[in-house]
Amino acid sequence: MAALRRIARERGGWWHAYVCPAHGVELDHGDLLSGVFPEGGARCAYGCRVDDEAVRGAWLVLSHQAWARHLRVLAHRKERAESVSRLVEYAGLYASLATERHGEAQSWMLRGRLFHQALTDAIWAVNVGHAVITLAEQSTEDLAPVLPLLDALERAALDARDVLTGQGHLASNYTAWLNAAGVAASRGAAAARGQGWDGAGQWLEGEHGLYAHLRVAVADDGWEWEGSTYYHGFVLRAALLALRGTDPAAVPSDVVDVLAGMTDVLAAIATPGGILPALHDGPYLRGPLALEWLELVALAQQLVPSPALDPVVGRARRDRCVAGR
Repeated sequence: MAALRRIARERGGWWHAYVCPAHGVELDHGDLLSGVFPEGGARCAYGCRVDDEAVRGAWLVLSHQAWARHLRVLAHRKERAESVSRLVEYAGLYASLATERHGEAQSWMLRGRLFHQALTDAIWAVNVGHAVITLAEQSTEDLAPVLPLLDALERAALDARDVLTGQGHLASNYTAWLNAAGVAASRGAAAARGQGWDGAGQWLEGEHGLYAHLRVAVADDGWEWEGSTYYHGFVLRAALLALRGTDPAAVPSDVVDVLAGMTDVLAAIATPGGILPALHDGPYLRGPLALEWLELVALAQQLVPSPALDPVVGRARRDRCVAGR
């Protein structure tokens, strides 16, 4: 009998809290699409079981993000009825739960609506928007109930970006993802309405758009300013996801050069076996991270192809297989 799948009915917390307090390791995710926190507590690799409010909130983040990725996959597989039904369900959930910035977020956070952090909201919104874009390529007849969600996600991304850039943080990796969320939500809404997209001025070309962010966040040597392999890839992936559906000829040449430079430095530090050294910050081996590298390389090869990244793909696939055992 297939496991039951349901979308959790609660807002998410902060995913960084999904860690064993005794051993400092990430806890086992369990069945994220079940919508139900692991019975008896989240399992630690050393035998602990952890169950507290912070861990439950972090698990909800992982669950909602897994659902957003799942909806994107369903759309690509043309499993339309399930994908649209779940998107409509999320539209209702978001309207009831995410009416204001999350009151339980820590004071230093850029507060989100469905999650503690606006960054977490943005990552979730990108997958939701892309699911709708894919569905709209097939038909728009049943997508009207999803429009309030997409419009709300765009407004939330703009509000959060205004707060962030108002603090002088145009170069923040958050800015990259907020712009990607704004692009995905607004493109999805335009596609669902059967209209052309007119959001480039706001989300790509504007004073606080993606292009402005990349111009200040990436040094002449191609590295994102934080000097971290993880955050470098994090920002590059957001940029490439934001540019989905954009004619490469329409991207300013200096921005293409930035993206090519960002790709080149990854190829330069990769070992012959495809290992990307974890410089400065970020996990060394993590199953979900392997998927992120696979997505990044697939996107990069469409815009700024580099055969030097092929070993990274092979290594990420092996890491994913090992992590999935």
